[in-house]
Amino acid sequence: EGLRSHYGDTLYGHYKDFPTSSNIYTLKPGVVPYGTRAVHGHFRANLFSALNPKFQFTFIRDPAERFVSLYTYLADQYALTKSPDLRFLENTKDIVDFSRTIAHDYVIYFLGFDIGRFDFVGRQDRYSEDLARLSGMLGFEMPQFTLNKTRTSNLRVNILNDTAMMAKLRDS
Repeated sequence: EGLRSHYGDTLYGHYKDFPTSSNIYTLKPGVVPYGTRAVHGHFRANLFSALNPKFQFTFIRDPAERFVSLYTYLADQYALTKSPDLRFLENTKDIVDFSRTIAHDYVIYFLGFDIGRFDFVGRQDRYSEDLARLSGMLGFEMPQFTLNKTRTSNLRVNILNDTAMMAKLRDS
């Protein structure tokens, strides 16, 4: 809401771009409505590069922790729904095995983009501190958002507390 309150109707929310390993090279450059002053959403970093943005920022997470979140979310969904789309989870022995069978979506968002082009890169583990720094750079107060938190499960806690497993995951 901080961006919305500052930019009003000139803020464009883009949540349609879901890059995957199979479509990353066929996605077209982004187009925004006339009068757009800011774009917010989940999209690959180079989507709007042709527009020569004045200020670009992102917040990132530890890739291994992000992957644990994805894995435990999908495992919970499969346990609840038995969706055929998630049946592949039955054929993986653990999260490390899973990490070798699926493209890391986190990396795909930055494929072909020099992260040094961002004017600011915040980290989720220092969210409050980095948000305050970003507010200073932007010249207006960004409110503290509630971070999207995956429901805590025994599986998630066990993986995060297993230092050997987390080391293997970071090396995979």
